[in-house]
Amino acid sequence: MKKIWLHTSSTLAAGILLGWLIFGNEKTVQQQAPANVLCAADGSLQAYTCSMHPSVQLAQTGACPLCGMPLIPSSEKPWADPSKLKMSPEAVALAGVATAIVRPTEVVKTISLQGKVVADESRLYHQVAHFPGRIVKLHVHEDGEYITKGQPLAEIYSREVIGIAETFAYSQNNPAIIRSSRNTLRSWNLTEDDLKDFDVKNNKHYKPVTVRADFSGYVLKKYVNEGDRTSNDYMAEPTRLFDIADLSKVWVEFDVYQEDLRWVKKGNEVTFTVRAYPEKVFTGFVKRISPQVGENSVTTTIRLEVDNPHKLLKPNMLAEGSLRVKPQGGASIQVPATALLWTGERSVVYVQDTAYDMPVFECREVRIAGRMGNDYLIAEGLKAGERVVINGAFVVDAAAELAGKKSMMSLLKDRRAEDDHLAKNE
Repeated sequence: MKKIWLHTSSTLAAGILLGWLIFGNEKTVQQQAPANVLCAADGSLQAYTCSMHPSVQLAQTGACPLCGMPLIPSSEKPWADPSKLKMSPEAVALAGVATAIVRPTEVVKTISLQGKVVADESRLYHQVAHFPGRIVKLHVHEDGEYITKGQPLAEIYSREVIGIAETFAYSQNNPAIIRSSRNTLRSWNLTEDDLKDFDVKNNKHYKPVTVRADFSGYVLKKYVNEGDRTSNDYMAEPTRLFDIADLSKVWVEFDVYQEDLRWVKKGNEVTFTVRAYPEKVFTGFVKRISPQVGENSVTTTIRLEVDNPHKLLKPNMLAEGSLRVKPQGGASIQVPATALLWTGERSVVYVQDTAYDMPVFECREVRIAGRMGNDYLIAEGLKAGERVVINGAFVVDAAAELAGKKSMMSLLKDRRAEDDHLAKNE
């Protein structure tokens, strides 16, 4: 409690001293200025004043009688503008206010990404047994084997296929039955050629049928063993034998933090490496940006499509990526985070008006384009060459509020009043 009281007291004392330095100087000048130069004697509508001595008011141009500086129209004096704050050099020094000129910068943002390789779902196939029966032999025994389209995968003994072979042997004079049998074979992905070795008349047709691969690719998963039974569409879901992936193209999926999403666009180039080949840099392009953020997550997923002709990239490999992007429009204004005062969706900076020979600051709303480390990119509100307060912005804002000038607090009040007005009219 004692520490809080001491901190509050010191802050109040500093505020009183700062207020005296900001506003006390003008009264001193008025007391020192000669009485015959304090106002325009001829009743002219246009008066002229001194930037350093606002108490001087003359009807004609010339030099200030107190310091010799050129007089300016009183309408141009900063204290007449509600958006501009005049501070004494002593107050600026005491508050540690520092300024810097903002310049256009060619900005390139690098976003680090973490992700993994996954199989391209459009190239992921399910090899099924198209007809019912019992697996008597498998030609593929483990995951990871590469198979080619048409390659034998399994031998299945099927009473239903044997029945079709007998139909062809004994029902040639019945076109309707033959046509139905051919349709059944077609639904099982078989033809009459697959039955040419079935010698029904010599009772040598009790043999298995060869199931051949419908696709080329790597076996990701094997589902069956020898002795297992298979089904078809008429009995149930066709029995899945293997999952097969064509890895000539793969997906690489990376997590992107929400604050970086504004930078990511379809077509962006991403470079990445995998631990298996750390010396090799792979390249891909963003093909999809997930429309939602993961549940209980602060990231969303982007997907690359990557050519993989040598099959170096394999599903579930971890990948580390880098995305380098430029803001729209190329060069951008960049200011340090210490220059910004936040007012919700918008931000405020204080710009020094260098037209005056004294510290004069203007409260300016700006729109943020993004963040670059400890700096922010300004999309609107600042121009290259302007001088911005980069240290002591809170002190300048407090002085503006005390002086009744435009400030962060006054903007917040105006916005709340506008929201209340809109709410009442709804």
